[in-house]
Amino acid sequence: MSLGRWILAAVVLGIGWQIWHRYQAAEQPVVAKSAIGFVKLPLPEGMDADSIVVFSPEDCPSDAARRADALVSSLASKRISVVRAHHATFDIRDQETADRVHSVMEGPIPVVFVRGKAKANPSVEEVLVEFHAHSPG
Repeated sequence: MSLGRWILAAVVLGIGWQIWHRYQAAEQPVVAKSAIGFVKLPLPEGMDADSIVVFSPEDCPSDAARRADALVSSLASKRISVVRAHHATFDIRDQETADRVHSVMEGPIPVVFVRGKAKANPSVEEVLVEFHAHSPG
């Protein structure tokens, strides 16, 4: 085989490898997650960015609603600003964000937002860790 063919083969293999590598990277979504599983999400419209927001059904006797009540009560007893909400509206401008919102909001309730991140059904301890990890100052 001549030197020209070896060079051409190396170039073709190099280009193929780069295309495959880019394809693999595109297949794996980049999800900004904290160490304890809170996912970067936009805050629902009308919610206070300085408060923890807890979403769960209104006037529901389910275990999930009781977990939400206990979480709100525990955070409030620690003098942490917490808001209970029953519905959410998001201003979503791209598919990646839409996918992240869907993945979290479709998880078990309550869904909790803490400073630009959210998690479905976190424990009180997880919420406190996330809250204090991103405290101003």
